[in-house]
Amino acid sequence: MAQRTLAVVLALLCVLGWGCSSGPVTLTVAGGASGQELELTVDGARRFENLHPNITVVVRPTPANSSERLTFYQKIFDQRSSDVDILQVDVIWPAIVAEHAVNMRDYMRSSDLEMHFPKILESYEVDGKLVAVPWFTDLPVLYYRTDLLKKYGFEGPPKTWGELYDMASAIQAGERAAGRPDFWGYVWQGGAYEGLTCNALEWQYSHGGGGILDEEGNPSVSNEETAVAFQRASSWIADISPQETVSFVEDDSRAIWQRGNAAFMRNWTNAYALSKQDGYLADKFNVTELPSGGYASAMTLGGWGLMISRYSDHPSQAAELVRFLVRDREQRMRAIGGTFAPTMPDLYKDPAVLDAMPFFLKIEDYLNKAVLRPALQAGDRYDEVSQAYWQAAHDILNGADARTRLRRAEEEIRTAMGSGSEGSGD
Repeated sequence: MAQRTLAVVLALLCVLGWGCSSGPVTLTVAGGASGQELELTVDGARRFENLHPNITVVVRPTPANSSERLTFYQKIFDQRSSDVDILQVDVIWPAIVAEHAVNMRDYMRSSDLEMHFPKILESYEVDGKLVAVPWFTDLPVLYYRTDLLKKYGFEGPPKTWGELYDMASAIQAGERAAGRPDFWGYVWQGGAYEGLTCNALEWQYSHGGGGILDEEGNPSVSNEETAVAFQRASSWIADISPQETVSFVEDDSRAIWQRGNAAFMRNWTNAYALSKQDGYLADKFNVTELPSGGYASAMTLGGWGLMISRYSDHPSQAAELVRFLVRDREQRMRAIGGTFAPTMPDLYKDPAVLDAMPFFLKIEDYLNKAVLRPALQAGDRYDEVSQAYWQAAHDILNGADARTRLRRAEEEIRTAMGSGSEGSGD
């Protein structure tokens, strides 16, 4: 207890600018996969180094596929490796990674933490331990070509999945007839990974099929509404969506979209800046909420935080870097430069942020329509639960009977929930 108290005191002194080692230190951050996300992280690291000449920051790329990224992290944890000090973690992972994280409340000032949306901050807590500090939040939106909707006589974006299909089919047929054989109506993420859990949950909930788990933590995927939703998505493959969709992650669908070869795309908010920067698409698209399946529009809440490994040799200096990267000034720069959605409500009043991402004027309405993956209910079993769910969805996209496969998925999820330690509750 005495040693822990001393460590906390020293950490607080370091955060306040006193008592830190003046010797050279190298910190390694595992965050971002490639492209703009990685570049923005590197830029932030360089700004930090300019203020801390005795600290060198190495930004280590990680897999773009979130399921592969978690596997990469788990290998680091299994080795108790001190090679990585700070990790960018998904909002659904806190219970999975908690035992390998320091308590960020021991290293952060309360005034800094209070700047974040309370609900987002709470999502990184496990049994009173703050596993990570929010860095950016995320929501998927429907990207649509305004020029093509006008060209084919549509007054606005689709409100339902049925309308999306009709519009996508008509635009795709017209563009192909005009000599564009590679044009598709709708691109999205159908690969066998966590991204498919997000897509599938949106289909399920929007059709009135509920969530992956019910309020008591029991699986609730084997119902008619969910079967209809998944069968509908399966019918898009090789029709309005490429056959290869069953292997797509976010960058794959965005690549087709940014080549101008899709009428609609489901993707996260950060694809907005990349599309705006594209000379061809810059003034030819807009975004709106995802369609309803007859019940409601549903958008899966995402987001990432920064965690300090408990195997780090330099937790105090790592805390300095985390505090720098998640502060309002850095989040503002990432919002303007990459449309990474801030975790601080005050930034949504900033004119420059709203100019970069005008659809965030609707952020409160969008957040009200956000659906949650059952990370809190499943606790450290979440990865098993999600894998059973996305694997079932993937099988259905590849031709499996939806009702039969969902019955099996429900049993697999029940088995997953019955193993491991207790979840952390709702």
